[in-house]
Amino acid sequence: MTIQFRPLTTHIGAEVEGVDLCQPLSASQIEAIHEAAPGLPDIDWFDERGESLSSEAWENPEARALAMRRAGASPQGRVDVLTLLLNASSTAIDFTLPPPAHRSTIVLDTATAEQREREVGDAPIAVAAHSLMLVASQGEA
Repeated sequence: MTIQFRPLTTHIGAEVEGVDLCQPLSASQIEAIHEAAPGLPDIDWFDERGESLSSEAWENPEARALAMRRAGASPQGRVDVLTLLLNASSTAIDFTLPPPAHRSTIVLDTATAEQREREVGDAPIAVAAHSLMLVASQGEA
């Protein structure tokens, strides 16, 4: 059975068909999920500079910034990317999105009650103290 994704909203959430989560995933199912974004891991971790986390960075007890990127294929044949920017410090931190660069939109900012989507330019993204942002983008498959 083919794995199919049906988006539930513009940026977040999908209904998945063709996978029985009560059973272990087969190697071909895992491969199909990972093939969703060729050359772009389905999950990756970065620091605030947009650089991949090293083993030393993971073990740094003083680090207060973390970015997680999830990527997957959309039903339209594009690559949907969500990047979660986490700031656990007591001051704002500027984050640079990891490559590759795509047109991006902030879809969630826990530091503000105003929840309107806003485009991200090339400048670093200031994430307020003790907050997170969710950034959505699309690229070519």
